[in-house]
Amino acid sequence: MKISKRIAVLGAAAVLTAGLAACGGVTKDDATVYVKGQIDSTYLGQYNEDYLKLMDMTEAEAAEDYEWNLGAEADWFMDFASIYPSDETKEKVVELYKEIYAKCKYTVQPASKLDNGNFAVEVLVEPMDLMVQFQNTADLDTVWTEVTASEGITSDEQINAMSDAEYEALEARYADKVIALVRGLLPDVGYETEQSCIIQLKLNDENVYEMVGTDWQNLDGMMIDYYGSYAQ
Repeated sequence: MKISKRIAVLGAAAVLTAGLAACGGVTKDDATVYVKGQIDSTYLGQYNEDYLKLMDMTEAEAAEDYEWNLGAEADWFMDFASIYPSDETKEKVVELYKEIYAKCKYTVQPASKLDNGNFAVEVLVEPMDLMVQFQNTADLDTVWTEVTASEGITSDEQINAMSDAEYEALEARYADKVIALVRGLLPDVGYETEQSCIIQLKLNDENVYEMVGTDWQNLDGMMIDYYGSYAQ
């Protein structure tokens, strides 16, 4: 049960963004509202009225970004922590990430308009050290051994003799223990050195401003520091 490398090309969660239509003109204030609204909806499940009006969407429609992002992060975390991805366990991990995301810290600065007509929005992020703490305090091989030992399982032969249902139940107990370990760290979560991330909005051929994907990837990687990249 070793922690695997993070390999998702777009980061743990790539938001499903709607573009900002340029028809009628887009101001720097619009660009700021757009970026802040996307981040707030994706990580906090908060939907500012100015953002909803700008995007001409309902709160239920905006909530789709939040739910999608939670599911994507849950899928990644289950791989990260070698958790068997059952539907029931995924629901538990999604609930865990609602608690984690609620602790994200960031500040969206006013947008600037670039000479080429695009926009740039600086976001100041305080990376959360939760997963660094987790890896420093939990050894997943040991967690698995403790779970199997608690069930009287001490050999691969015993595991191989299990039915699918029995093995999935064992995996579920392992998942519950990992989730509990992460949740137990939440009250003492810390934050690392503040980072600056520039989100660019580029006008595409359809006259719609889109976020640059790699900029969002950088932002997502800063929110929760999985590998101590921003530790002092």
